[in-house]
Amino acid sequence: MLRKNYMGMIIRWRQSLNVLPARGLSKQVQKTDEDEDDTKPSMSHPTRHAFQKLAFGDTLLSQTMMKVKSKKTREKSGLIMLEGRRIIQEAIDAGCDPTSIFFSRTEDLDMLTLPQKTLKIYKTPYNEMKVWSNLTTPPGIIGIFKKPPPIPETRSSLSLTLICDQIREPGNLGSMIRNCAGVGVRRVILTPGCTDLWDDKVLRGSAGAHFKVRVHSDVDWPEIEDLVKAENSKLLLAAAETSKNGFGRLLPVIPYSTCDYSTSHNFLVIGGETESLSNAAYEVAARTNGSILTIPLANEVESLNSVSAACVIMFEIRKQLKSQPC
Repeated sequence: MLRKNYMGMIIRWRQSLNVLPARGLSKQVQKTDEDEDDTKPSMSHPTRHAFQKLAFGDTLLSQTMMKVKSKKTREKSGLIMLEGRRIIQEAIDAGCDPTSIFFSRTEDLDMLTLPQKTLKIYKTPYNEMKVWSNLTTPPGIIGIFKKPPPIPETRSSLSLTLICDQIREPGNLGSMIRNCAGVGVRRVILTPGCTDLWDDKVLRGSAGAHFKVRVHSDVDWPEIEDLVKAENSKLLLAAAETSKNGFGRLLPVIPYSTCDYSTSHNFLVIGGETESLSNAAYEVAARTNGSILTIPLANEVESLNSVSAACVIMFEIRKQLKSQPC
């Protein structure tokens, strides 16, 4: 009896502190913002765009994502996926053709300036979108676009082409494309050994630079050699001085800062972190009277990573070409 009264006192005390839920509500589960019914438009954020509401468990998003999540399916469908409001808007501003938009918050949708065309827009539960995102905190908006062709070359671009050879780390390739856009190169060429241009990690690393610089994918070395000869130019290989390649031993080695980049169009070749430059790169360089460019380093550091090496040399080329009289 004494124990029963004591337990009753504890329960009444905890209820007075709002520790225990009221009777009849103990089995209810409180919803968070993410668990809210995303199939209903928010009354505080009415959208100006017409959209279709997808219920939780609807397979439309998963069916669409299956068409864009791998290089093979992207090539088959001709579609790409862009995740995040900023990169979606940059693609639209660049003239890319969206086919559908999936979003979870109406305010994100309303911040987009969409093209004046028939566009399929779907409001999707946030937890459904999380399943298909590689990000820790997904932005909650996805754009599906037709794969765009390379953007046109601009007259203001530098007399420089960057050739990415066997760059297989997506983040490195994305950063490389971003740096090329910042430098203002004429074009970027990817050899068949590179990772896919439209991989989601490449897209994130480039921060929208895909739509600011001309990029050609899967260009083989015979085609590159023809292009170099058509420009009456030569290959410049960013490589260590001690090359094990037989053709590499025949090439002159020049510190990058002493090379004159104003005599012809520059074709700079950067290799991957692990694979480095391919044998084909050395062979084409030997047949076009090319050179090996080195970057002198201190403290017995052997080499820079591919992104850093490309940046150092490209900005030296930019400095020399911009200092030339018009």
